[in-house]
Amino acid sequence: MHLISLRLVNFKKFENIEIDLTKRLILLVGPNSVGKTSIIKAILALKQTFSNENDHDVFNARGSLVDLGTYKDYIYDHEIKKDFMFSGVIDNPGGNLNSIDIDVEKISFDINYGFNGESDQAYLIGIEFNFYKGNDKFTLNVSSKKNYKNGKNELDYVIEVKNIERFAKNSMFVDFFLKTQRESLSKNKILYKLTAKFNLETSRLSHSELFYSKLNQSLVDECIKSLKLCFDDGFSYIGPIRQRPERFSVRNSYSKYVGASGENTASVLTNLYNHQGQRQKFNKINEDFSFLLNKKVDAKSAGELTKIRILNIDGDSSESISDVGFGISQILPIVTQLNICEKDQRLILEQPELHLHPESQTKLAKLFSTGVQSKKFLIETHSEHLIRGVQLAIHDSYKKQDGVISSADVSIIYISENDGALRTKNMKIDASGKMEENWPKGFFDQAYKFTMIMLGA
Repeated sequence: MHLISLRLVNFKKFENIEIDLTKRLILLVGPNSVGKTSIIKAILALKQTFSNENDHDVFNARGSLVDLGTYKDYIYDHEIKKDFMFSGVIDNPGGNLNSIDIDVEKISFDINYGFNGESDQAYLIGIEFNFYKGNDKFTLNVSSKKNYKNGKNELDYVIEVKNIERFAKNSMFVDFFLKTQRESLSKNKILYKLTAKFNLETSRLSHSELFYSKLNQSLVDECIKSLKLCFDDGFSYIGPIRQRPERFSVRNSYSKYVGASGENTASVLTNLYNHQGQRQKFNKINEDFSFLLNKKVDAKSAGELTKIRILNIDGDSSESISDVGFGISQILPIVTQLNICEKDQRLILEQPELHLHPESQTKLAKLFSTGVQSKKFLIETHSEHLIRGVQLAIHDSYKKQDGVISSADVSIIYISENDGALRTKNMKIDASGKMEENWPKGFFDQAYKFTMIMLGA
């Protein structure tokens, strides 16, 4: 399952924006403070919401990946009377939702949140899923209703399922669901309580109502599982400032994620090196690292301690990673994560070019461009060298006709602000890597302006 589009309504800088996530390499560019990172923060908030680490919150605004603050901090215009919404489309190439035995090709979702005055955070107003196969669609809707009980407002939730009979063919679950629905003695809608995260529970039901209730809950659980697969499993993230490396690190068991600040990089490298079945990944990391900086990585462990040393390719000398230039320690987590991401997982990066020489920034673009064969990227950048490097990679592949990367794999989204309104523009690249139109004024034209000033033009 893969998220192929995401829409944000009344979230941070954006009143309404939709991002196409079908491209394998997406670059977010534009001036400072126009909302580029708001897109990333939305994904991270949803990732930590649907993570196994989150046991309670229906919207985890303050987690290990991102801290959005209180509701007033992340609602559009800081107006707490407003609701906000995340919408998206999930591609399901496998076709089958295994636990409920239903074939679907695509799932869309709308998650609506409002202000909870007691916690200064968000409460779940409702969530709707639409399941598609061909021309058929059925809908699962979870909506809230406020009731005044025992001297205070309480939230109840109602689950409604529409048109599921269109998916009855070859599905025992749907057959049983429809049969139980007909046999339910209740003429009123069953009310549920949200007990923890997205767990809906109810009580005092008849036997037939209880079965019907459990089937409804199974549908909701399957939907939440789909969101977990998309956000928690489908994205990996490294932030703009990576942790300063230590001379020695306490080794942990991590081998699939370096951490948002690169804090697990030493452990990941050591574990890959020491595991014979993973040594190939370690060697590929070294190959990419050598391509970028003409250096190699050495990972050593002694008991629970591990240390990383940097070797010169042309000599036998080595230094602790804590003694070399800052750029080396900043790029190593990125190169490592790039090589350990699962197939088709999307790696989110903020300003990966920081502390890198311009030539290395261009080479980094080459690594991203060749990486699209098996990985996906969402990168926020201010680097002209990185963007030009992507264009050059497209041009090289176009000339060689080797299929490594094409303009169809790349999306450059330019975000700007005009009279208080945010706008997005897709900067199109032709098949040979050239931009089809000029960059907006003030972006990537400074060198030209300075040259004209010096020439007296």
